[in-house]
Amino acid sequence: MTDKKLKGKKLLETIRQLIALNRYRTSSHFQEREKQRSIFLWEALHVLQHGAHEEVRDEWDHKYQVWKYAIKGRTVDARELRVVVSVLVTEGLLLITVYDLNSKRK
Repeated sequence: MTDKKLKGKKLLETIRQLIALNRYRTSSHFQEREKQRSIFLWEALHVLQHGAHEEVRDEWDHKYQVWKYAIKGRTVDARELRVVVSVLVTEGLLLITVYDLNSKRK
């Protein structure tokens, strides 16, 4: 865990590198939302690899003492998603939740 906030290009490079190294995992909350919203893990990973950082949506998680970052992008079939992640020093990338921005029920 780190209290140093990653920004812009450095954040996206870090996320993409961790995915390339298979240093990511999903939270139980992510897994629930994935099923509820009919989103596949590979779709979320595609958004993380090709999407854009929504810095205005970043927030500090006091309970876990980590930054949560929002990445927004489109899947290969043009479905717009937002994926919320944290970068954990020892574990890698934690996928926290995923939203389908095209759905009325987010």
